[in-house]
Amino acid sequence: MKTIRGKEAGEFFEKFKRETKKKVFKLETLQYYGEDAENPSLQKWLSGSRDESSRILQKNAGEMAVWWPKDPKIRKTRVHIVEYPLSEYIQWEIEAYKYVNIPFCGEEVYLMDSKDVSDYGELSEGWIYDDNRAIIVNYDKDGRSLEFEVYEGDEVKPLLEIRDRLLKLPLKNI
Repeated sequence: MKTIRGKEAGEFFEKFKRETKKKVFKLETLQYYGEDAENPSLQKWLSGSRDESSRILQKNAGEMAVWWPKDPKIRKTRVHIVEYPLSEYIQWEIEAYKYVNIPFCGEEVYLMDSKDVSDYGELSEGWIYDDNRAIIVNYDKDGRSLEFEVYEGDEVKPLLEIRDRLLKLPLKNI
């Protein structure tokens, strides 16, 4: 395992995306991501202007999806573990999934009730690429990324086991 930050993290993400051939799995565990705080659509949503928020998402969806556009050769699965009742942020993120991640990035997006994983302990958030590479994201208390852990080869096996166990639990399709 290698710990990285900043520009080096971006380089690993780009390299892994470029080299992915078949599938990607993304596990999200936070109920709020501070990195989205300045997003105009989120700001409108939180101020109660949901229609305007949705319009902004629709208008900017193509631009937002440039980071990893749809590729029919790559299966992208995202599971977000959520707490009920859903926070305003999670409700907005579901809208973003509907306008960006699903149609433009080609993701399958699912919600999982946090009660279903309560006996799993603390789960690491991150990406698994083609079952042989992973990037785990460590966040501060405000939901901003601090550092990233890169796993390759056999180091990924424990993460695959967790993923496979999670995918056997009830999932809500978005």
